[in-house]
Amino acid sequence: LFRSHKIYGTLLKTHVNGSAVLLQVYTDFLPRGSEGASWVRRVREKLQVWEGKYPDYKATLSGGATIPADTQDTVTRAMPTYLAVCICGIAVVVLVMFRSLLLPLRLAFALLFTLAATFGTAVIVYQTPLLHGLFPWLADYDGLTYEVVPLAVCVAVALGLDYDIFLVSRIVEYRLEGLSDRSSIVLGVASTGGIISGAGAIMAVAFSGLFFSTKLLHQQFALLLVTSVLLDTFVVRTVLVPALMLSAGELNWWPREMPELKSSRRSVVHSEAEIGR
Repeated sequence: LFRSHKIYGTLLKTHVNGSAVLLQVYTDFLPRGSEGASWVRRVREKLQVWEGKYPDYKATLSGGATIPADTQDTVTRAMPTYLAVCICGIAVVVLVMFRSLLLPLRLAFALLFTLAATFGTAVIVYQTPLLHGLFPWLADYDGLTYEVVPLAVCVAVALGLDYDIFLVSRIVEYRLEGLSDRSSIVLGVASTGGIISGAGAIMAVAFSGLFFSTKLLHQQFALLLVTSVLLDTFVVRTVLVPALMLSAGELNWWPREMPELKSSRRSVVHSEAEIGR
């Protein structure tokens, strides 16, 4: 009895301070991961209900599993603002460079398309059972880690912007030489296609090394980066961007005035033949 009294006396000294009481809760699961974050959110909802019934008391949950859960919530809330500021800033830079209103909008659409397709692929891999037959170990995962989202978005946007400006700059060069919109786009894609494809393939191979890491964050980072680079290289810059620009025609440069057509059809065909060699 004396020993029990001594233990409780120590707890009262360390866990009670005036009207404040500290309670330690131990769980049978790891504090990190979706299970821990879900548990934290459920407990906090219950505590809010309890505070509503007893307004004179206040209860908070902190430490342990709450740290990664709060970090995840902070990152999730910040991502829309981060992406919006990033896209708007890029659009302003493109607007100043090319003096066109449509090109920044088209670039923003291409970047968002790449991000949506990239994370959609990650969801299929890590959050659905579609590939469990080929890769049974995927069944042990429960979605993307929140840390990889801002990292992958940053790199994917940077690479997509780099490839896009490189392609559009070449198209503008041809258009300023007097070629038609269609010829400029075709020649621009033809002249930069090999460089963009080669650079994308090299980047994809370089990022693939992260697949061999034992860390889940590295593996998911590799999947997102490789998917983004391959989409940008072989789908967006090769098919989507030329198709959108061909559909827009002269509206690509509005309100910028482009020079009148100077090159004849023969010179355009000759230029195409030179690129094909």
